Amino acid sequence: MRRPFLLFYVLVFLDEVALLAIVPLLPAYTRTYHLSDVEAGALLSAASLAIVVASVPAGRLSDRFGARIVTLVASGIAAAAMLGTAIAPNFVALLAARAAFGVGSGTIWSAGISWLSDSAEEDIRDRALALVVTTAGVGSMIGPVFAGLLADHVADGAVFAIAGVPMILVVVALALGHPGTRKRHGHQPLREVTAGMRASPLLFGAIAIMLLGGVGDGVINLVAPLQLGDLGLSSGEIGAWFSVASTIFIGSSLAVARVGRRAVSLRLAGLMAVFQAVALIPVLLSGAIAPIVLTVLVRSVAVGPPYAMAFPLGALGAGRLGFGTGTVNGLMGVVWGAANFVGPLAAGAVIAGAGDRAAYALLAVWCLLISLLLLRAGRREDAATAAAAAAP
Repeated sequence: MRRPFLLFYVLVFLDEVALLAIVPLLPAYTRTYHLSDVEAGALLSAASLAIVVASVPAGRLSDRFGARIVTLVASGIAAAAMLGTAIAPNFVALLAARAAFGVGSGTIWSAGISWLSDSAEEDIRDRALALVVTTAGVGSMIGPVFAGLLADHVADGAVFAIAGVPMILVVVALALGHPGTRKRHGHQPLREVTAGMRASPLLFGAIAIMLLGGVGDGVINLVAPLQLGDLGLSSGEIGAWFSVASTIFIGSSLAVARVGRRAVSLRLAGLMAVFQAVALIPVLLSGAIAPIVLTVLVRSVAVGPPYAMAFPLGALGAGRLGFGTGTVNGLMGVVWGAANFVGPLAAGAVIAGAGDRAAYALLAVWCLLISLLLLRAGRREDAATAAAAAAP
């Protein structure tokens, strides 16, 4: 069973390389296609919007027909879209390719994680799910610097071709390999699942984490690269700094994966949200290169732990309520995708009207709001646990 696990982690790694590779390329694409800030935000958000569209249907299909087949089809779509991004001749084609990639990526993160959750033994499930985020962190570390270097020395879209080919090979290996475990999940009405996610502190917390990360990643990945590009940094230099941040992210998320369930805490996630707001202080004070880089690096320390907790929280909450993990993962993907779609577009509009610092200030307020929601959910979970322990 270890081989399909490893192959799935490779799949997530390549997916994240392609997702984050766009970040250091934004200034180059903006210059090539003469994009406005809003159009640059749309390019960054195209995959996220597609994730919103695809995640819930993918999760529902995986619960009903099996997560493996849905994951394999989606992975093939993502690989084809990566190759399409590499050869896109104009902005419209590039936007369409990124949207198609988002369909595949969103499905991988809903159906694929459901496949992993079903196949993992109970005693290692939390670690296996948390390692998905750590693996994605490795991809986000390599993706930006690799994309930037290739853009500087080969072509802007070269990274998507280089990542797309091995992704096809991984899909073939997964299709020919061990099928894993298929569990039967209840197929509750979507309205019932969404109501349960609001009522469950664990599922509510998982959704709050997706809101926190989706908006935060979207804003930082748009504003910081554009600022650094305006200050004279090349695509390779921008990618290098974002890869350093991803290295830090890997360490902080891996800490959660190593500890397992004892580290999955809504209160800790709330404190990390406060930390993310504090990390924005340098860019609120100055728009120079050093403060921008400092914010990107310090923020990455606080981003890893909540993300690593999200899917274990979702799986645990789904299990308590008898919900299909595919549907729950799909709803989490919708929330992240919507937040990651709206974040860059809103930031682009705010920058055009009020400047970069206003966008960062609104993000800081958002982080503090989410921290309050997570801490409140933590108190609800503690109270429910205490009540269950006291019951005869």
